[in-house]
Amino acid sequence: MVQSVLTRRLGRVGLVGAIILLSMDSEAQAQWRWFCRPRPECPQDYRAPVEMPKDILPKDGKETAPKDVSEPTLPPLTTVALADTTTSVPQIMGDFFGYCGQRFVTVPITRVVTQTVIIPQTPPLLPITQTIQTLVPGTQQVLVCDPIASRAGSGFKVADNESPRPVDRAFFTYNYFNNIQSNGGFSPASTTQLQGITIATPGVAVAGSNLNVHRELFGFEKTLFGGDASVELRLPVFQSQGGGGTADGFAGDDFGDLTVVMKYALLNDRNSGNVFSVGLAVTAPTGPAINTFEGNINSVLLQPFFGYIWRGGDFYFQGIHSIVFPTNASDVTLFFNDLDVGYVFTTRSNPYLAFVAPNFEAHVSTPLNHRNAGGAVFASDVVSLTGGVHLGLGSGRSVLSLGVATPITGPRPYDVEAFVQFNFRF
Repeated sequence: MVQSVLTRRLGRVGLVGAIILLSMDSEAQAQWRWFCRPRPECPQDYRAPVEMPKDILPKDGKETAPKDVSEPTLPPLTTVALADTTTSVPQIMGDFFGYCGQRFVTVPITRVVTQTVIIPQTPPLLPITQTIQTLVPGTQQVLVCDPIASRAGSGFKVADNESPRPVDRAFFTYNYFNNIQSNGGFSPASTTQLQGITIATPGVAVAGSNLNVHRELFGFEKTLFGGDASVELRLPVFQSQGGGGTADGFAGDDFGDLTVVMKYALLNDRNSGNVFSVGLAVTAPTGPAINTFEGNINSVLLQPFFGYIWRGGDFYFQGIHSIVFPTNASDVTLFFNDLDVGYVFTTRSNPYLAFVAPNFEAHVSTPLNHRNAGGAVFASDVVSLTGGVHLGLGSGRSVLSLGVATPITGPRPYDVEAFVQFNFRF
């Protein structure tokens, strides 16, 4: 009985299949038989036959070989974060802000010890008073203020090689800081008297010295949420050379502090290029500590900021404003204001150069505390100017930036900064 039921069901399935096959036209039946015949696995490049449109056949009805048709020219590949070179704006180049760390330097000295000795005599002779001076070698500590190479080499300032727009990019920066100033120090002469002994300590002057710093910074930025946010990582390496004197104590070759930058664009108009963004930069003390007379400083730096871009035609204006809050109360709280204006000259006919964008920047660095030389570190107000040019290489994805910065207010923390920046946007 089971076998008979199974036979009736198979017969019904076969009957339905035969009716469907007979209802197809001849071309559909041919394709059905081709796909259903026993064969190896179907090749991946199979394409259904396409009829030649009748309106392109010659009048005699004979087919001719089709003419070669060139592929359409496609626009350059872009992403939502890259935008078009007509609306995108190069990054702010930045500057360098230096300040001093105060520490004691041990200097060799020679003290003069004066002792009065009374030598008794046999009466009626009077006692003899004799003064004896002895030169005693020793050391004296002098408080000096030297530039901090580890802080200069950390690249923690968010506006350095930064755009208010979230961007997909990998970047490299080389900075050279020339003649970073050291204030030196002085210890006045002193005299101490104790039980007929006078100890005279000479005054000691420690001359200021210069420090040159080379910094290489490697970074990567990746956009999120459709290009409206990004996360960035900065890894600096620095080499410093002291010009003799006390600056060698702050010199050295090492990795700087690691910085993570998080950014979100509240306004991100990709048609006009206008942007308004907010963010936070966090700098971890992965580099060497700052050695001061109050002890080592290993601050985590929290740097909230906001930035903006306005573009009108080929002219653009942008800025980034930030405040650096250190977790160590002995460190300096800094207020940064960075402004940039530029003009983009596009060169569409040149396959190797997409645009040339000269720019001019003004940077104002304001310490909100530790403005005087009483603490472990202190800083002064500095205004510096930066001039340079951005070169859009190829289609404009790669941007090579060359610039020079110099402070225009005193005391000048350094003479000149030269830098090269390379950004590859993807």
